[in-house]
Amino acid sequence: SHTVSIRLIATPGPVCTFGDVDVSGQLPVLRRYVDDEVRIVAGDRYRLSDLGRTQRRLFGLGVFSVVNVRPDLSDPTRTQVPLRVELAPSKSRQLRVGGGFALDPGKQDLHVTTDFRHANLWRRLVRLEVGTSVGYTTISQVTEVLEDDTSITDVVSTGAPTLLVQAGLTVPRVPARGWEVYQDISYEQGIEPGYRFRTPTLSPGIRGRLSQRLTFELAYHFRYFHHLSLSFSASALLRPPPPFAFSDPYTLSSLPQHVPLDRLYSPPLPRPRPPARGPTRQTGRVAPCG
Repeated sequence: SHTVSIRLIATPGPVCTFGDVDVSGQLPVLRRYVDDEVRIVAGDRYRLSDLGRTQRRLFGLGVFSVVNVRPDLSDPTRTQVPLRVELAPSKSRQLRVGGGFALDPGKQDLHVTTDFRHANLWRRLVRLEVGTSVGYTTISQVTEVLEDDTSITDVVSTGAPTLLVQAGLTVPRVPARGWEVYQDISYEQGIEPGYRFRTPTLSPGIRGRLSQRLTFELAYHFRYFHHLSLSFSASALLRPPPPFAFSDPYTLSSLPQHVPLDRLYSPPLPRPRPPARGPTRQTGRVAPCG
């Protein structure tokens, strides 16, 4: 007796289509890149999902801080809905400088880092990232020496400057939209217990989308490793059983592949329940588009 049923009645408006699409704002990229992401053309059926999809695609370019996709619904009798896309560019260049230190048992490290990123070279969405880390590392090695049945602990400390330089260049839309090629290179000079080393690496690759949920990546990784100094005998490395062997310098190469499957989906829209029986209150509203 204290339950009230509420019934909502909506009167649908006319079936609408998209009208002219107007893009406004400063474009930090070539206009054709924006047109590739705005896939709404005049005459397409009006759908709210197309508005959200267009906004996500424009944000995905990585060069806009504001993306507004606004339909003009001022005239409820009009069956063609004009669309206005408002864009505001974001900063394409970023420089970060920092530093730090690490205190671990047997290893101490002090370093200064810089990181530079450009997200839109030549207005063609080409991304460049360069990072450096310069520091100094000390390593303490503890050894036990037996002399006349007496154990003597010997601590040897060594230190050396360290350097790490990393750079990456990514070119999108090669060979087609949704694909990109990249080139990562790095050079490291460091110190580990027993040796100092230097190692340049090279990693070219290509990645792209095979379908809406399936992506593919193929790369080649090459690394050259060279010991600058050794504080132990190379013959000591031969003590483990074969086939372990010591080689200086040596190279490592691999061919990694990735095929991720993305099964994420958007939450479904709520569906109306069937009307309940009992006292009802009717209300309605005319929508500009059905």
